[in-house]
Amino acid sequence: MSKYWLPMLLPAVLIGLAACAEQEHSGPRTITATRTWTPIGKTRQAGRETAARFGYGLRQTEPSEPHAGTLKWTTPEGWSELASSSMRQANFLVADDESAQCYLTMLAGDGGGILANVNRWRGQMGLEPTDEAALAAALRAPFLGSEALVVDFSGTWSGMSGSEHGADYRLVGMLTIVGERAFFLKMVGPAELIGSEKRSFLALAASFHEDHSEHNHGAPDTADDPHAGVDMNSGLPQGPAGGLTWTAPDGWRQGAPRAMREVTFNLGPDDQTECYLSLLGGGAGGAFANINRWRGQMGQSNISQLEFDTLETLDMLGGTGTMIEILGSFSGMSGEQVGEAALLGVVCPLPGRVLFVKLIGPREVVTAARSDFVAFCKSLSQGH
Repeated sequence: MSKYWLPMLLPAVLIGLAACAEQEHSGPRTITATRTWTPIGKTRQAGRETAARFGYGLRQTEPSEPHAGTLKWTTPEGWSELASSSMRQANFLVADDESAQCYLTMLAGDGGGILANVNRWRGQMGLEPTDEAALAAALRAPFLGSEALVVDFSGTWSGMSGSEHGADYRLVGMLTIVGERAFFLKMVGPAELIGSEKRSFLALAASFHEDHSEHNHGAPDTADDPHAGVDMNSGLPQGPAGGLTWTAPDGWRQGAPRAMREVTFNLGPDDQTECYLSLLGGGAGGAFANINRWRGQMGQSNISQLEFDTLETLDMLGGTGTMIEILGSFSGMSGEQVGEAALLGVVCPLPGRVLFVKLIGPREVVTAARSDFVAFCKSLSQGH
């Protein structure tokens, strides 16, 4: 055989071997116990066919060492759990019917925004876009510790690529932004089947929660312990969470655990003001994009790269955090509104992840807490 044929032959051989390997691991598994997903450390797998939209033939990747942010859920009775993928952190066969699918997707930041994603789903069903007013009046239901938006519409399903076709289909979905991550839970299939499984879908959504017990490597679960995370000598809330320790300023009160947050503090006379830490793996979209996202939440326009380069910086955690102070009217994704608001935020890259520190609330409270916020950020250190 001519040596010039070898480069052409080798990819075909590799594709054939990958296909054979996929066949050996195909088929859904029925699971009724609570399952976990660990986002950091998952790897993409070679040989995966994009046509396998239900996840058949995908092999489970082994999770890395557990860490803060591990999700748990309970699979509905009669459903089968499929292997996860790079874009489906939880993946299900609805009522063991191959025509229906349900999956969870997590994206950094706001994932493009709630309205944009709702309209993307509507487009997949052949429907016209909706607007913010319609979303404001839509149903909310429990999902990841928040009241998430619920959408429910019927139409002709064309799929994400536009090449699929399903008449008389129905899509039920939930969308929320928790901390610095956007979560989208979506169920789609024949209208009658989806209608009969909507109750199970809502129960699945309500079952998703963050679990820290495995991250503590056998330490007791302290979620309900009022003294957890408190220095009993000083009485001040301290770490660790996500491998971090800190000293909180006087008057800051540690709040209840919240999904996708390492810690939350309340301050001010009525607890309307909160400061929280979030950790995301990888680059999380970068400081420039996330700071402009915060500006959007405050009703302000984006800053330029030149303006970003002149922002204040903080020496913290052995590196440099970029700090922003924004005045405006805060609009949260759960519908909360603060007319005269202020936001102090820091984005600090760490090895393999990014730390976000965010203080948001009424303007006079946030402005008065500025020096405490800076001191809190500088107090952060890597736990041991």
